[in-house]
Amino acid sequence: MNLPTKGLILFLATTVVACAKTKDSAEISVNSENAAVEGGITTLNALIDDQAGSSFAAHRAKSPVEKLFSLAIPEAYAASCSRALNQACNAGVKYYETASCDLLRGVQFSGFINLAYSNASCDMSANGDSVTRTYDYDISGPYGGVLAVTSEGGGGRLTRTATGWTAEILGKRKVLTYRSREVMNLSISTPQPIEITGTLGRASRVVNSGSFQVVHNKAGFTALYQPSNLTYNNSCCHPVAGTLAVTYSGSISGSGSVTFNGCGSATLVRNGQSQDVQLNYCE
Repeated sequence: MNLPTKGLILFLATTVVACAKTKDSAEISVNSENAAVEGGITTLNALIDDQAGSSFAAHRAKSPVEKLFSLAIPEAYAASCSRALNQACNAGVKYYETASCDLLRGVQFSGFINLAYSNASCDMSANGDSVTRTYDYDISGPYGGVLAVTSEGGGGRLTRTATGWTAEILGKRKVLTYRSREVMNLSISTPQPIEITGTLGRASRVVNSGSFQVVHNKAGFTALYQPSNLTYNNSCCHPVAGTLAVTYSGSISGSGSVTFNGCGSATLVRNGQSQDVQLNYCE
Protein backbone atom coordinates (compact mmCIF):
# COMPACT_ATOMS: atom_id res chain seq x y z
CA MET A 1 0.00 0.00 0.00
CA ASN A 2 1.52 3.32 -1.12
CA LEU A 3 0.47 6.44 0.77
CA PRO A 4 1.95 9.94 0.97
CA THR A 5 4.02 10.77 4.02
CA LYS A 6 1.30 13.15 5.19
CA GLY A 7 -1.36 10.43 4.91
CA LEU A 8 -1.42 8.21 7.98
CA ILE A 9 -0.22 10.05 11.05
CA LEU A 10 1.99 7.51 12.74
CA PHE A 11 0.51 8.16 16.16
CA LEU A 12 -2.74 6.80 14.69
CA ALA A 13 -1.55 4.11 12.29
CA THR A 14 -0.63 1.47 14.84
CA THR A 15 2.85 0.14 14.24
CA VAL A 16 3.37 1.71 10.86
CA VAL A 17 6.53 0.71 9.01
CA ALA A 18 7.71 3.61 6.88
CA CYS A 19 10.56 4.27 4.47
CA ALA A 20 10.78 7.92 3.41
CA LYS A 21 11.82 8.40 -0.22
CA THR A 22 11.48 12.19 -0.52
CA LYS A 23 10.49 15.05 1.72
CA ASP A 24 6.89 14.82 0.51
CA SER A 25 6.30 11.10 -0.07
CA ALA A 26 6.89 7.71 1.50
CA GLU A 27 5.85 4.11 1.27
CA ILE A 28 3.78 3.29 4.33
CA SER A 29 2.29 -0.05 5.28
CA VAL A 30 0.67 -1.37 8.43
CA ASN A 31 2.37 -4.51 9.75
CA SER A 32 -0.52 -6.68 10.97
CA GLU A 33 1.45 -8.50 13.71
CA ASN A 34 2.80 -5.24 15.10
CA ALA A 35 -0.66 -3.67 14.88
CA ALA A 36 -2.06 -6.53 16.97
CA VAL A 37 0.58 -5.98 19.67
CA GLU A 38 -0.03 -2.25 19.86
CA GLY A 39 -3.81 -2.52 19.56
CA GLY A 40 -3.93 -4.96 22.47
CA ILE A 41 -1.48 -3.33 24.85
CA THR A 42 -2.91 0.18 24.36
CA THR A 43 -6.37 -1.21 25.16
CA LEU A 44 -5.11 -2.61 28.47
CA ASN A 45 -3.17 0.58 29.22
CA ALA A 46 -6.20 2.81 28.54
CA LEU A 47 -8.46 0.79 30.84
CA ILE A 48 -5.99 1.18 33.72
CA ASP A 49 -4.78 4.71 32.96
CA ASP A 50 -8.26 6.22 32.78
CA GLN A 51 -9.04 4.99 36.30
CA ALA A 52 -5.59 6.00 37.57
CA GLY A 53 -5.93 9.47 36.05
CA SER A 54 -2.57 9.07 34.30
CA SER A 55 -1.35 11.52 31.68
CA PHE A 56 -1.40 10.85 27.95
CA ALA A 57 2.42 10.93 27.97
CA ALA A 58 3.87 9.39 24.80
CA HIS A 59 7.40 8.72 23.66
CA ARG A 60 9.21 10.91 21.17
CA ALA A 61 9.04 9.78 17.54
CA LYS A 62 11.88 7.54 16.36
CA SER A 63 11.32 6.58 12.72
CA PRO A 64 12.23 9.06 9.93
CA VAL A 65 8.61 9.82 9.04
CA GLU A 66 7.57 10.12 12.69
CA LYS A 67 10.32 12.69 13.18
CA LEU A 68 8.99 14.80 10.29
CA PHE A 69 5.67 15.00 12.13
CA SER A 70 7.11 15.40 15.62
CA LEU A 71 9.19 18.48 14.77
CA ALA A 72 6.06 20.53 15.54
CA ILE A 73 5.51 18.90 18.94
CA PRO A 74 7.44 20.41 21.88
CA GLU A 75 8.91 17.96 24.38
CA ALA A 76 6.71 19.43 27.12
CA TYR A 77 3.52 19.64 25.06
CA ALA A 78 0.48 19.00 27.30
CA ALA A 79 -2.67 17.32 26.03
CA SER A 80 -5.86 19.32 26.49
CA CYS A 81 -7.99 16.16 26.78
CA SER A 82 -9.22 15.20 30.25
CA ARG A 83 -9.52 11.79 31.88
CA ALA A 84 -13.04 10.63 32.71
CA LEU A 85 -11.83 10.04 36.29
CA ASN A 86 -11.49 13.81 36.71
CA GLN A 87 -15.20 14.43 36.13
CA ALA A 88 -17.79 14.77 38.91
CA CYS A 89 -19.46 11.63 40.24
CA ASN A 90 -23.19 11.52 39.46
CA ALA A 91 -25.02 8.53 40.99
CA GLY A 92 -22.08 6.21 40.41
CA VAL A 93 -21.13 7.54 36.97
CA LYS A 94 -18.30 9.72 35.69
CA TYR A 95 -18.67 10.89 32.10
CA TYR A 96 -16.39 12.76 29.70
CA GLU A 97 -17.41 13.95 26.25
CA THR A 98 -15.80 16.37 23.84
CA ALA A 99 -16.30 17.45 20.25
CA SER A 100 -12.53 17.87 19.95
CA CYS A 101 -9.47 18.06 22.19
CA ASP A 102 -5.71 17.70 21.62
CA LEU A 103 -3.92 14.44 22.44
CA LEU A 104 -0.86 15.74 20.59
CA ARG A 105 -0.49 18.79 18.41
CA GLY A 106 -2.39 17.93 15.25
CA VAL A 107 -3.90 14.75 16.75
CA GLN A 108 -7.48 15.17 17.94
CA PHE A 109 -9.79 13.18 20.23
CA SER A 110 -13.57 13.37 19.87
CA GLY A 111 -16.30 11.29 21.48
CA PHE A 112 -17.17 10.05 24.96
CA ILE A 113 -15.92 7.83 27.79
CA ASN A 114 -18.27 6.60 30.52
CA LEU A 115 -17.16 5.15 33.87
CA ALA A 116 -19.94 3.25 35.69
CA TYR A 117 -19.06 2.29 39.26
CA SER A 118 -20.57 -0.47 41.41
CA ASN A 119 -20.48 2.04 44.27
CA ALA A 120 -22.85 5.02 43.95
CA SER A 121 -20.18 7.36 45.34
CA CYS A 122 -17.67 6.22 42.68
CA ASP A 123 -15.47 4.83 45.44
CA MET A 124 -13.03 1.96 44.75
CA SER A 125 -11.55 1.41 48.23
CA ALA A 126 -13.22 -1.89 49.19
CA ASN A 127 -12.51 -5.37 47.84
CA GLY A 128 -15.03 -6.17 45.13
CA ASP A 129 -15.59 -2.54 44.08
CA SER A 130 -15.58 -2.30 40.30
CA VAL A 131 -15.84 0.17 37.44
CA THR A 132 -16.94 -0.55 33.88
CA ARG A 133 -15.53 1.66 31.11
CA THR A 134 -17.51 2.13 27.90
CA TYR A 135 -16.74 4.55 25.08
CA ASP A 136 -17.17 5.64 21.50
CA TYR A 137 -14.50 8.00 20.18
CA ASP A 138 -12.25 8.86 17.25
CA ILE A 139 -8.57 9.75 17.25
CA SER A 140 -7.86 11.69 14.07
CA GLY A 141 -4.87 13.32 12.41
CA PRO A 142 -4.71 16.35 10.12
CA TYR A 143 -4.10 14.36 6.92
CA GLY A 144 -7.00 11.92 6.79
CA GLY A 145 -6.15 9.12 9.23
CA VAL A 146 -8.92 8.18 11.72
CA LEU A 147 -8.82 5.51 14.44
CA ALA A 148 -12.42 4.73 15.47
CA VAL A 149 -12.63 3.09 18.92
CA THR A 150 -15.82 1.55 20.30
CA SER A 151 -16.70 -0.59 23.32
CA GLU A 152 -18.24 -3.26 21.11
CA GLY A 153 -18.75 -6.28 23.38
CA GLY A 154 -18.90 -4.35 26.65
CA GLY A 155 -15.78 -2.18 27.03
CA GLY A 156 -13.63 -2.99 30.07
CA ARG A 157 -13.92 -3.59 33.80
CA LEU A 158 -11.52 -3.08 36.71
CA THR A 159 -12.23 -4.82 40.02
CA ARG A 160 -10.44 -4.27 43.31
CA THR A 161 -9.12 -7.44 44.99
CA ALA A 162 -7.30 -8.30 48.21
CA THR A 163 -3.96 -8.23 46.36
CA GLY A 164 -4.55 -5.44 43.85
CA TRP A 165 -6.85 -5.38 40.82
CA THR A 166 -8.16 -7.49 37.98
CA ALA A 167 -8.64 -6.10 34.48
CA GLU A 168 -11.15 -7.52 32.02
CA ILE A 169 -11.50 -6.35 28.42
CA LEU A 170 -15.12 -7.29 27.75
CA GLY A 171 -14.90 -6.18 24.15
CA LYS A 172 -13.23 -3.38 22.17
CA ARG A 173 -13.14 -2.62 18.45
CA LYS A 174 -10.50 -0.49 16.73
CA VAL A 175 -10.87 0.40 13.06
CA LEU A 176 -8.23 2.50 11.32
CA THR A 177 -9.19 4.23 8.09
CA TYR A 178 -7.29 6.49 5.72
CA ARG A 179 -9.58 8.78 3.71
CA SER A 180 -12.49 6.35 4.31
CA ARG A 181 -10.46 3.29 3.26
CA GLU A 182 -10.16 0.62 5.97
CA VAL A 183 -6.55 -0.14 6.84
CA MET A 184 -6.93 -2.12 10.09
CA ASN A 185 -9.78 -3.77 12.01
CA LEU A 186 -9.17 -5.29 15.47
CA SER A 187 -11.43 -6.93 18.07
CA ILE A 188 -9.89 -7.17 21.55
CA SER A 189 -10.96 -9.10 24.68
CA THR A 190 -9.60 -11.00 27.69
CA PRO A 191 -10.26 -14.78 27.77
CA GLN A 192 -8.87 -14.68 31.34
CA PRO A 193 -8.81 -11.67 33.71
CA ILE A 194 -5.44 -9.94 34.00
CA GLU A 195 -3.92 -9.38 37.44
CA ILE A 196 -2.49 -6.01 38.49
CA THR A 197 -0.40 -5.75 41.64
CA GLY A 198 0.93 -2.61 43.32
CA THR A 199 -1.23 0.38 42.43
CA LEU A 200 -3.00 1.50 39.28
CA GLY A 201 -0.48 4.35 39.04
CA ARG A 202 2.28 3.63 36.56
CA ALA A 203 5.24 4.01 38.91
CA SER A 204 4.34 0.94 41.01
CA ARG A 205 2.06 -0.96 38.60
CA VAL A 206 2.89 -4.57 37.68
CA VAL A 207 0.74 -6.50 35.19
CA ASN A 208 0.86 -10.29 35.39
CA SER A 209 -0.99 -13.47 34.49
CA GLY A 210 -4.27 -13.87 32.60
CA SER A 211 -4.48 -13.18 28.87
CA PHE A 212 -5.83 -10.86 26.22
CA GLN A 213 -6.53 -11.68 22.61
CA VAL A 214 -6.56 -9.60 19.46
CA VAL A 215 -8.59 -10.78 16.47
CA HIS A 216 -7.23 -9.08 13.36
CA ASN A 217 -10.42 -9.12 11.32
CA LYS A 218 -8.77 -7.78 8.18
CA ALA A 219 -5.71 -10.08 8.19
CA GLY A 220 -7.67 -13.12 9.42
CA PHE A 221 -5.69 -14.21 12.47
CA THR A 222 -6.00 -14.26 16.26
CA ALA A 223 -3.10 -13.46 18.61
CA LEU A 224 -3.34 -14.59 22.25
CA TYR A 225 -1.03 -12.72 24.65
CA GLN A 226 -0.07 -13.67 28.22
CA PRO A 227 1.64 -10.86 30.18
CA SER A 228 4.54 -11.42 32.56
CA ASN A 229 5.94 -8.70 34.85
CA LEU A 230 4.95 -5.70 32.73
CA THR A 231 6.19 -2.54 34.44
CA TYR A 232 5.69 1.14 33.64
CA ASN A 233 6.95 4.59 34.59
CA ASN A 234 5.27 7.96 34.98
CA SER A 235 6.57 9.39 31.71
CA CYS A 236 5.22 6.67 29.39
CA CYS A 237 1.82 5.09 28.73
CA HIS A 238 3.41 1.85 27.45
CA PRO A 239 5.23 -0.87 29.41
CA VAL A 240 8.96 -0.18 29.72
CA ALA A 241 9.89 -3.76 30.71
CA GLY A 242 8.40 -7.24 30.85
CA THR A 243 7.17 -9.72 28.25
CA LEU A 244 4.13 -11.08 26.47
CA ALA A 245 4.01 -14.74 25.43
CA VAL A 246 2.03 -14.93 22.18
CA THR A 247 0.30 -17.73 20.28
CA TYR A 248 -1.16 -17.27 16.78
CA SER A 249 -3.96 -19.05 14.95
CA GLY A 250 -5.75 -18.48 11.65
CA SER A 251 -3.99 -17.01 8.63
CA ILE A 252 -0.68 -17.07 10.52
CA SER A 253 0.43 -19.63 13.10
CA GLY A 254 3.16 -20.33 15.58
CA SER A 255 4.21 -18.79 18.85
CA GLY A 256 6.68 -16.31 20.18
CA SER A 257 7.18 -13.42 22.55
CA VAL A 258 7.11 -9.64 22.83
CA THR A 259 9.80 -8.01 24.98
CA PHE A 260 9.43 -4.36 26.01
CA ASN A 261 12.73 -2.50 25.78
CA GLY A 262 11.84 0.92 27.18
CA CYS A 263 9.22 3.53 26.36
CA GLY A 264 7.65 3.00 22.95
CA SER A 265 9.94 0.15 21.92
CA ALA A 266 9.50 -3.63 21.88
CA THR A 267 10.84 -6.68 20.06
CA LEU A 268 8.52 -9.33 18.61
CA VAL A 269 9.94 -12.80 17.99
CA ARG A 270 7.79 -15.34 16.12
CA ASN A 271 9.02 -18.74 15.00
CA GLY A 272 12.60 -17.58 15.52
CA GLN A 273 12.24 -14.40 13.43
CA SER A 274 12.67 -11.03 15.14
CA GLN A 275 11.16 -7.65 14.31
CA ASP A 276 10.99 -4.26 16.02
CA VAL A 277 7.68 -2.91 17.30
CA GLN A 278 7.21 0.84 17.72
CA LEU A 279 4.34 1.89 20.02
CA ASN A 280 3.10 5.17 18.65
CA TYR A 281 0.08 6.44 20.56
CA CYS A 282 -1.75 6.56 23.90
CA GLU A 283 -5.45 6.49 24.73
